[in-house]
Amino acid sequence: MRLVNTIVLVLSAVLLLILARSGAVYSLSDGEVAALRDLQDAWNLKSWQNRSISCELPGLSCDPNGHVYRLTLLWPPMQAETTGPIPDSIGQLRWLILLQLRLPITGSLPEGIGGLTSLLGLEISGGLEGPLPRSLGTLTRLQGILLQPTALLYGPALNGSLTLLQELPNLTTFSAPYNQFSGSLPPTLASSQLQKLELHSNKLTGVVPEW
Repeated sequence: MRLVNTIVLVLSAVLLLILARSGAVYSLSDGEVAALRDLQDAWNLKSWQNRSISCELPGLSCDPNGHVYRLTLLWPPMQAETTGPIPDSIGQLRWLILLQLRLPITGSLPEGIGGLTSLLGLEISGGLEGPLPRSLGTLTRLQGILLQPTALLYGPALNGSLTLLQELPNLTTFSAPYNQFSGSLPPTLASSQLQKLELHSNKLTGVVPEW
């Protein structure tokens, strides 16, 4: 994720300069407000309690037009008082460039994530289970994906095939150890942009394509 974080840091600096000169006022879209409210309902984030949904919430970064381009919810320090799934409405955060969630997540990765068409980096650590949604393969701008289960050896884990990796032409990093992915890796990865592949402690078969 180092490459993605570098991109976002540069972008943040540019946006801060624009804001300082323009005096822009943040104004989230209705879809973004609904998605953020659903996130709060899912985990009852302590630092969001008794606060209005706006760009001032901890863990959010907004662009000059008032849209969320970075969402970083890490536990701790972001204290979640309940467990819950990632809401399907997260796809309403369609200006998002970086999504980082390290929370008591349950359930599967929702199909709604396919709405994050601007996403460059995806990092989720929690109790995700089930196969990857097909809509993930439509996020063709993605450069880095990290999917880490909370319980490294026992407990919920992602599973199924990884064939959709061949649908992500700009992917350079894919890290998903300690899950239960199965089957073989697509041979087309040998000619892809992938530079780092971390999949130990899964149930994959066959050979790893040579780069």
